[in-house]
Amino acid sequence: MLSPEVAQAVGEIIDQQIDLAFAEGYKRGVIAWKPEAEYWKTKDHEAGALGWTNGFWIGTACGTVVTIGLTLVAQTLLHAGGSR
Repeated sequence: MLSPEVAQAVGEIIDQQIDLAFAEGYKRGVIAWKPEAEYWKTKDHEAGALGWTNGFWIGTACGTVVTIGLTLVAQTLLHAGGSR
């Protein structure tokens, strides 16, 4: 059986090796995905150039439709209640 000191030393070495392996794997993953990330950053930048104006107009159109719809529903309910 191992002494507590040896077991603790082995545990610390194992923890260090796990941390190093994780860090190395993380670095390799980042390096492997860097071109993909750059592609999407470029696409995001291209979309962002006009994206806010498109979103503004879509939001304005949706808000207008909802407002008109709610107004018509309210008028219909008021007229239906008053004709009884």
